[in-house]
Amino acid sequence: MKRKTIVITGAAGFIGSSLIKSLLKNKSEVFGIDNLTNNYDSAYKLANLKSLDQPNFHFYKLDILDKSGLTQFFTKTKPDAVVHLAALTGVRASLSQPELYYEVNTRGTKIVYENAVQARVKSFVFSSSSSIYGNQSQIPFSESLKPLPQSPYAKSKADAESLLKKLYLKHHLPTTVLRLFSVYGPHGRPDMAPYLFTQAAFTQTPISQYGDGASARDYTYIDDVVAAILKTLAADFQWEIINIGNSSPVKLSELLKLVEKLTNKKIQRHILPAQPAESNITFADTSKAKGLLRWESKIDFVIGMQKFVNWYKSVRLPQIRV
Repeated sequence: MKRKTIVITGAAGFIGSSLIKSLLKNKSEVFGIDNLTNNYDSAYKLANLKSLDQPNFHFYKLDILDKSGLTQFFTKTKPDAVVHLAALTGVRASLSQPELYYEVNTRGTKIVYENAVQARVKSFVFSSSSSIYGNQSQIPFSESLKPLPQSPYAKSKADAESLLKKLYLKHHLPTTVLRLFSVYGPHGRPDMAPYLFTQAAFTQTPISQYGDGASARDYTYIDDVVAAILKTLAADFQWEIINIGNSSPVKLSELLKLVEKLTNKKIQRHILPAQPAESNITFADTSKAKGLLRWESKIDFVIGMQKFVNWYKSVRLPQIRV
């Protein structure tokens, strides 16, 4: 690691807390911010923060829309790098709150970036999403494809990318956009399919299945994503957009079968119509990541899901039963 002092927004979340654990092992001084929004059980976020209790990690409860609070924070911390992960997530959830998603994910990104510029940060990493691609005729998705966002969430991320490019051209703060593809693993978000299906299997609770099971996602294990971010922090890019994915889409029907096999339980499901705001498939072309970052995913999906199911069984299931 070249950078010493690093700010992580969305520090209490799945990716943020996982990244911070690795940074702390590398002896980095880490400042995390999070507003602890209750888009899912805040107890999970508090547990994530508790696991980061080390002398070189400093947490601030702060909203990225709080301009004056952020300015004071950046003036105090003077970071070398910023990894901006804070966002409202979820395609379906965004359908009922498009303005809020734009406010947090697009305008919030602008506020964080402008504070980073003011603080003379040396490197800015932005977490974007594979959902910005929408339904493309060309697969796998390369970074050169024009985004076709189909939901307010996807549009808020695509707009944030466009805004960052304009800000970069104005301020010249080295910026890397990482388009993450369906991140999963221990401590994962409870609204994601691997979590939902695993929970449904263990609790024998019926689950809603949207579509006929043919839709596919490029699931990427959390350790691989953390490795990609660490490599990005150590790089010297000016402006780059890079896909971070497993390059091996898994059909919804295959995910269901795998979870049933790993849990040794049948999943009860209600079949509902496919949602038009969601992509039929996500599939990362990772040649750019391999070339520029010397990065590629290492965790096979079956192995990753076995790790996740084991974690869920030992950590989450006892909490549900209490």
